[in-house]
Amino acid sequence: MTDWGEGYVSDVEYVPGYYPLQAPGLLSLATLVSGFAPPSLDAGFRYCELGCGLGYTTALLAAADPRGEYWACDFNPAHIAQARSLAAGAGLDNVTFDEASFADLTGADAPELPKFDFVTMHGVYSWISRENQQAILRFLARHVAPGGIVYVTYNCMPGWSAMLPLQRMLLEYAGLAADRSDARFSEAAAFARELIGTGTHVLKDVEGVDKILKGNIVTGGERQTLGYLVHEYLNQSWQPLYHADVARDMATAKLNFVGSASLLEQFRDLSFSAEQRALLDRIGRSEVRETMADYCLPRQFRTDVYVRGAARLSEHRRNAMLRETAIALQVHTDAVKLSLTMPVGDVTLNEQSYRPVIDALAERGACTLGELANLPVGKGGNALSPLEIAGMLVGSRQAFPAVAFGPEAAQSTRRFNTHAIDRIVDEPLDTVRSLAAPLTASGIGVTGAERLMIDALRRGVPEEEGPLADWLAAAMDSRGETVMVDGKPLVEPAEQREFAGTRVKTFLGSTLPVLRRLHCL
Repeated sequence: MTDWGEGYVSDVEYVPGYYPLQAPGLLSLATLVSGFAPPSLDAGFRYCELGCGLGYTTALLAAADPRGEYWACDFNPAHIAQARSLAAGAGLDNVTFDEASFADLTGADAPELPKFDFVTMHGVYSWISRENQQAILRFLARHVAPGGIVYVTYNCMPGWSAMLPLQRMLLEYAGLAADRSDARFSEAAAFARELIGTGTHVLKDVEGVDKILKGNIVTGGERQTLGYLVHEYLNQSWQPLYHADVARDMATAKLNFVGSASLLEQFRDLSFSAEQRALLDRIGRSEVRETMADYCLPRQFRTDVYVRGAARLSEHRRNAMLRETAIALQVHTDAVKLSLTMPVGDVTLNEQSYRPVIDALAERGACTLGELANLPVGKGGNALSPLEIAGMLVGSRQAFPAVAFGPEAAQSTRRFNTHAIDRIVDEPLDTVRSLAAPLTASGIGVTGAERLMIDALRRGVPEEEGPLADWLAAAMDSRGETVMVDGKPLVEPAEQREFAGTRVKTFLGSTLPVLRRLHCL
């Protein structure tokens, strides 16, 4: 059989998932926090995802924010078939999924495409050949609008250096078999465990390696996790990259690095010691400074934001724009964490300063950063700047940029979420999938058990602990799924009913209020 994948895994589908850092609102905020002007979203925008996999991220964004026109591609026809099925079932008319390789996008028969305000690539750039990287660069040079944002994530060096031998071991051993990639990976992983168990001089952390090889596999969910591991470790061109090399590539498409989409990483005093900051500040070139910074951090994955023709804002203008930016909580108020684990150590946010912010967001649904900064603080609290509020709450993924959505977004969200729940209601209880949230023009993750309870409410089950727990326990029993708690299977009906009751209590007390606050339901 011809290897049309050219060394890229094509016989096992990638895992479905939603990646919130690809949302236009988040990327705009990251650009603004960095001190640069983002594209305007209010008048509409054009969005592109390269290497979209099963298309879940782009489809969800199209449902949550119909102001945009969305286009996405993947070279795997199985991926595009599922993405189109998702879009059609959800009634989305503002998204197009095309089967195309990166070479197809700039070749003689390239599709006619517009200039895009956003182009995103999640986990693609370090998994593909140099020829495909160059094809992407030609596409970016041609199709990114002036002022447009490019988001590229990739496995980075030197954080991956310790695991390079494991990847090569898995790739070489898997190449000995002629089975599907998932079967070959399983055989290679079993060999790696055995070899490491004998005492190798290179891979000595048996427990750590075993955790990587197993991923987060739960009963009934092994295929999804295995699908990710196959794509992570068995692509022939897989190669972690140094930031400097990626930044120089992007510069050929007139793209300038402006910062990280992971907002906490933009607060350098939380990532680097004073001595490290002093040394890094001596480096005048951004791509070299960022690369040296990666030597100081336990980072294996970068979430870089680039802008074509980046316009730097004055501090006054940046702060004024931040004050006008709205955010919304995407966790229950009782679940908000004010202690953050950062490279420099644990950082605790002032309770008296942040509690008024959290209460205001819980009460109003969304507030501008200016409104939140103007709130009176409790005794012992300090005044908060819009920059700090955005960095700490959005950066810790407890809040997200918010929009004033209209009826069209409410309707498209409802269609998408109804279809998504119908498609995934039979997935394992602990499998997390995302629903569209029009308030944040983004998505929020819910587990299989929570999706079952949402489905129960749609079917008329009372919004009460007893009836919902009975429904969930019966659904678990009918599915024949063994629930694992702390590595122990729940086999007795009483144990399963207790588990269902606990899940229902959390759902009614925490999850459901958040879903309603974000207008997901």
